[in-house]
Amino acid sequence: MTKRSSAAHKTPQAKKTGATVQVTIRVPFEWLDRADKIAMALSPVGKKLTRMDGFRAAIASGFEYQETFIK
Repeated sequence: MTKRSSAAHKTPQAKKTGATVQVTIRVPFEWLDRADKIAMALSPVGKKLTRMDGFRAAIASGFEYQETFIK
């Protein structure tokens, strides 16, 4: 496991439920279409979700899945 390089995790705001921090990752080009499809599938009627919403949904479900192996 790598050590966090940002001091953001040390601030009181970062520990609040719902607080967000920005991260940057490189992903395979093919994942862009996958994230778009997820966003379209999750979009409520009358509102278009973004590609980043698709990535967030995929990451969140991936966390839930991976955590089943460590509980």
